Amino acid sequence: MSKGINRRGFLKYTAFSGAFALFEKSKAYEARRLIPYLIPPEEITPGIPNWYATVCRECPAGCGMHVKCREGRAIKAEGNPNHPVNMGALCTRGQAALQGLYNPDRLREPLFKGIDGGFQPIGWEEAEKKLVEKLKSIKIGGGDGKAVVVTPLITGSQLGLVDDWLKFLGPGEHYVYEPFAYETLRGANGLTFGREEVPLYKIDKAEMLLSLGADFIDSWLSPVEYSRGFGEMHRFREDGVKRFVSAEPRLSLAAANADDWLQVRPGTEAALAMGVVHVILEKGWSAPLGREERDLLKKLSRDFTPNEVQSVTGVHAATILKLARAFAEARPGLALGPSTTAGGKVGMDAAVAANLLNYVCGNVGKTVVFGINSALSTVPGYGRFAELVKSMQAGEVDLILFSGVNPAYNLPQASGFKEAMGNVPFKVAMSSFQDETTAMADMVLPAATPLEEWGDYSPRKGVV
Repeated sequence: MSKGINRRGFLKYTAFSGAFALFEKSKAYEARRLIPYLIPPEEITPGIPNWYATVCRECPAGCGMHVKCREGRAIKAEGNPNHPVNMGALCTRGQAALQGLYNPDRLREPLFKGIDGGFQPIGWEEAEKKLVEKLKSIKIGGGDGKAVVVTPLITGSQLGLVDDWLKFLGPGEHYVYEPFAYETLRGANGLTFGREEVPLYKIDKAEMLLSLGADFIDSWLSPVEYSRGFGEMHRFREDGVKRFVSAEPRLSLAAANADDWLQVRPGTEAALAMGVVHVILEKGWSAPLGREERDLLKKLSRDFTPNEVQSVTGVHAATILKLARAFAEARPGLALGPSTTAGGKVGMDAAVAANLLNYVCGNVGKTVVFGINSALSTVPGYGRFAELVKSMQAGEVDLILFSGVNPAYNLPQASGFKEAMGNVPFKVAMSSFQDETTAMADMVLPAATPLEEWGDYSPRKGVV
């Protein structure tokens, strides 16, 4: 053993060899120096964070944010307690906004599609030159063609900038593409109240809440604002806790937080609401109504007896009677619907039924408030974008510029959008990442995220 190697020697030689390997590897890297701020910016003190007020643009709700920055880099997002929409709270999407800022897959330079169909990196000067040449040809050409700009919901100075740019360019149009435009909700409000807009729902003022598939805790309209309102409405009081009933086929986040979940058959939420209207009118539990209004509402709900609704929805008739009494006694109550993705006749029926239920119980003007001028009320419906697709198919669009939208992913195959893109001579996509729409573009320009740009946003009247 004296001529061999013992355990202690083995460990000693292993440590030396590891240190030597690390030293040899470190020599392969160039020397780097940490250079301090010789002339630091006035607003930055190393080691001390700065907080900046901004607006979350992960969805159209427009919640206020405070972003914590260290040495010019955003590291944390929190809700702005002084913002009237979210009052200090922030949803998971807002918290995750930083993930988009630091995503390693972000585009770093302009890309241009070559003859072989593949993208090749080009410099900003060359990209700007190509785009300007195309724009000049449209402006000087004076033909029937036009330039089109497609953006998400924007307001304020950014909206004015786009409009002024298109006016200067000559023939051009601005299209707003918002996947969740709540077209059925606005259409139902126009049909029942003559106001095709998105109202403000005061959940915190409701004595009872009935949801017809509206997942206001997850993604419906303004989830942070309505979650906060639900917390206020559903907190414990001396007179008890206000009741929340969710009627929908699946156990959504809202249904999981409900006092009672009525698992109705898919697409029958409207029938349940009309059954409640029928019972309230027959029992005389409604708010004061004129004779003509009462007669019309009775006629509309005549076929929705509890037994008939039971056969349609699967909810027992006795449960419908109890639900109608509880909702009528809640002054005011609030019925919400439909879900974010509900469309067509099913979504329209659910929205109209919720409106009628609110009207019968006198909730309009108390927990359903119109006239807030919500930015979502200005989003054109699907028909407007379908007109753009037709113009593209007819070859009437010379240049189309997408900014922060991905219609190639969201639009249904039946829209014909992908086929129409082939008829547009020059397509430009401004995006932070490669997606389905950038893959179809001729040129891709890296775009800044909302945390990297100055701007303004107004989600509704009086909030900028």
